[in-house]
Amino acid sequence: MKSYIYIIISFFFVLGGFSLIKDHFSDAERQRWQESIASYEKLVANPVKTEAFLDNVYKERTIKVMGLPMKSYKMKYFFLVDGRTYEGTYTSNTSPEKTFITINYLAENPSTNAINPERVLQGLKDDESSNFNLYLGIGALLLGIFGMLGSVQEIRDEKKAKEEETLRLIDERNSQLFGS
Repeated sequence: MKSYIYIIISFFFVLGGFSLIKDHFSDAERQRWQESIASYEKLVANPVKTEAFLDNVYKERTIKVMGLPMKSYKMKYFFLVDGRTYEGTYTSNTSPEKTFITINYLAENPSTNAINPERVLQGLKDDESSNFNLYLGIGALLLGIFGMLGSVQEIRDEKKAKEEETLRLIDERNSQLFGS
């Protein structure tokens, strides 16, 4: 029974690996990255600055770097353009004390906005050239395939052992009944 569960788990690894590999080579994914990069390149070239209101609800996250705790604070900000409200997220290393922050947005599409658009653009370019999902997908695919093969072999071995045991019992019973 345990082998069948391992086959199911391995199957999900194969599906996940295949999905990650497919996404890496997907034209739609590549086009989405290129559109995002083009939008942020426009934002870097022609930013419109405005004041955004920082939400007073924030998420505090503590990580340890070389044994020292480092805190970061993630919060949303809101701003108005032509009577419509837009939002974005802001991450800071200091506790939020101010209520307003200067942000940059794209005039033709205010939903493309950032506090530091150059850094966002560089991050998008780095993510686009990253092969992490490809390698993760290949690893998951191989793990799933080998897991399935191992589980199938284990099931075969169990069936073979049961058949051999059954044949041994039949031979033993026959020798008792008919004496050999």
